[in-house]
Amino acid sequence: MSDPNRNVLFDLEELSSLLPPDERVSIPKSFPVDDMAVLGNQMYLRLAMKLVNAYAERMKDALTLYRPLPGDATRFHESMARIRLLNGSNQAGKTLTAEAEFARIARGKDPFNKRADKYLKMMAVGKDARHIGQVMWRKLYWSGAFDCIVDNETGFIRSVRPDPLNPTQIDPSDAARRKEWIPSPPLIPDSCIGSITWESMGEGIPKVVTLKNGTEMLWCTSNGAPPNGIQLDVAHFDEELTSDRWLPETLPRLLRFGGIFFWSATPQASTPQFFDLHKRAVAGDPDIEEFTLLIEN
Repeated sequence: MSDPNRNVLFDLEELSSLLPPDERVSIPKSFPVDDMAVLGNQMYLRLAMKLVNAYAERMKDALTLYRPLPGDATRFHESMARIRLLNGSNQAGKTLTAEAEFARIARGKDPFNKRADKYLKMMAVGKDARHIGQVMWRKLYWSGAFDCIVDNETGFIRSVRPDPLNPTQIDPSDAARRKEWIPSPPLIPDSCIGSITWESMGEGIPKVVTLKNGTEMLWCTSNGAPPNGIQLDVAHFDEELTSDRWLPETLPRLLRFGGIFFWSATPQASTPQFFDLHKRAVAGDPDIEEFTLLIEN
């Protein structure tokens, strides 16, 4: 039986409150509380459908669906340290964790508001062009960064979740429905992108990606030279780099705007510079925090 205290206006105001401020719909004071009055007025009906559609689209957004694993992946996202290291074994989820962080900040959807402003200048550096195209950009731009499933209770898509009693395992109910798993939408979908300048479109290797919110992402290979004369808000390295020029060139470019740096890497394949930052974190440097993801977790 429906709740007699609820009506269309109540439901729409509740939906609007769940949306980010820039996506909320202004509901006029003249909006009727009677459900039939709404259905009989095209203007009110369009307004109601606009809000419902906005909420439905948000519920399908990969950054809404994404849930970091408990432990260091969650702590990595929560950290406000100026420099963060994310190390871990292959297939432990460090690239997904790092690229989800990159996408959250770029799209202005970081729940911790590390960089709440728009028009950011961001830089991502990979070992080579193949690593950028096949690993980093693929994780952001292609569907399937993580697995999803339709929730039996709500009917909405959600991420496949860990077992609440043993977070190192998949929830048994989700595991039993493995054939129903579907790939997640892209972390950065086409709808957010203003333009892409390609290093190689055929190989899926971007050079500059500009989002509709004004944020610009530069994609660089470590076997090239660091760009000159730019100030950065965010810089992200993934795996080992072939040149030791990148770190000392990058960190000073973050100082002016109080920028953020994070580096995800496999310890066995990381560079002496990564190890030096690790030693500083272990020694208690307040600017650096380190997080470890293990495949058994």
